[in-house]
Amino acid sequence: MEDRKRSHNFTSTEKSFLFRLIAEKYAAVLEDKKTDRASVEKRDSAWKRIEIDFNAVNPSNIFRSANILKKFYCNKKKDIRKKIAEEKKDVLLTGGGPPTKIFKPDDEADAILLSIVNEKTLHGLPNPFDSDVQTHDSDEIHDATEYPVDLEYELSNPNLEDNVKNINQDSTLKDTSLNWKSHTPADLRTTKNPVLEVSENTPSRTSGRRPTTAVKTLTSSHVAEKYNILLDRRLVLVEQQIEQGKEEHLLTVRKRKLEIALLEEELKVKRSN
Repeated sequence: MEDRKRSHNFTSTEKSFLFRLIAEKYAAVLEDKKTDRASVEKRDSAWKRIEIDFNAVNPSNIFRSANILKKFYCNKKKDIRKKIAEEKKDVLLTGGGPPTKIFKPDDEADAILLSIVNEKTLHGLPNPFDSDVQTHDSDEIHDATEYPVDLEYELSNPNLEDNVKNINQDSTLKDTSLNWKSHTPADLRTTKNPVLEVSENTPSRTSGRRPTTAVKTLTSSHVAEKYNILLDRRLVLVEQQIEQGKEEHLLTVRKRKLEIALLEEELKVKRSN
């Protein structure tokens, strides 16, 4: 078994050229997360084409196979994910102060690689249940507007004015202090306060029991009337079915006659020949 030789390190020019080549032509195929056979074959053929395109104009004149290019590309993606994960971890640390590890692309190649890699694999999916804070965009914030009062409802509601009067009278009763020592039995004959009067909308039943449902008995005349209506409808339906059957029968007879006439004409033609 032969020992695998270590290839030369990638230069910054090679790295930028490789990532730019992938971003322009092969990013959609390589970043596809499907694992079916057709998708895997597409990615393999894409790496073979990348090998040809890369080595055709490689500035360092060093041959890079498809496996080497693929491994280098995957390792760089792992490095970027690791740096972003460290930054996220450092941001959430306690102790105060700004985060010490802030990821910034080192060169143009890293910036190109960030544009290729799917953001969901770097930063993850947004969590809608992370906190109770409701964020609002500036476009969603509007100035407070005054809404007009629905005058039609006030005019169409006859009890609205009475309710306002009752509220006002109730408030005056609360403000005045009552002295029962000065009252006499003759005061009981005075008119009752409107607040104490029972309105028409007040239900007369005050118990918590469910009211009994009144079942109306059906008379024989009512049952006979309903039965006659049902019978008339069924008779109309039967008559329609009979008419439809007659029409279908006539159409069938005409069809048979036409078929017989056609066969007779064919026999005449055959006999004449």
